[in-house]
Amino acid sequence: VPAGSAPIGIGFDVSVVPEGALSYLDRSQVSGRVFNTFQFGGYIAWRDAGRRTVFVDPRGNVDIQLLERAQLARREPSVLDDLHRRFGFESAVIAYPAGVRDWMALDVALPHPAWALVYWDDVALVYLRRSGPHASVVARDEYRFAKPANGPAAIQKAALDPVSAAGVDSELRRAVAASDSFYPKTLLGVALTARNELNDAIGLLLAARSDAPPAKRAGVAAWLGIAY
Repeated sequence: VPAGSAPIGIGFDVSVVPEGALSYLDRSQVSGRVFNTFQFGGYIAWRDAGRRTVFVDPRGNVDIQLLERAQLARREPSVLDDLHRRFGFESAVIAYPAGVRDWMALDVALPHPAWALVYWDDVALVYLRRSGPHASVVARDEYRFAKPANGPAAIQKAALDPVSAAGVDSELRRAVAASDSFYPKTLLGVALTARNELNDAIGLLLAARSDAPPAKRAGVAAWLGIAY
């Protein structure tokens, strides 16, 4: 780490752990077992000991077949259903999938109709089972139109679609208000650029570029260049 870029000491870099997602679950009084992405398991187990247990804990021995099924569950609803029946989790805290994505209709992070996206930030996405014990939280917080895991190009298309445009705008503004993350600001800036609301878009994208970690600034700057 370059001198002067971070404080000296022991702690967690919140830009790489799902602190925002877990704080959301705290506020929503969601506890118990969590279906989690592999790399989040250690932090969740450490932070939330006594409140939450993880589905995959990378600190110990992980059954390779179970790990493979956990990865497959993010693409195959029937596999996720089987794991839910066996392990009883009602929430999911997962990382963004890798690669380029621009689909509008299908949420590529967790394409299961029984699970609803209720929170997202730069690091993680939170899903709750629609018919589970947290149905009231789903009714309050679900993101029905904005699918951040699908990437900016999908948001750009959705912002121009007559069916989804108003919902996307409202949900992106809610996500911006819910956290200080750069990614919601980026996606709202992209949506406003698509609709030629350029002054507001540039302001958001400038703020997003300022808030983004160094590795992400180039991507934000590309959309800022389009807005200019």
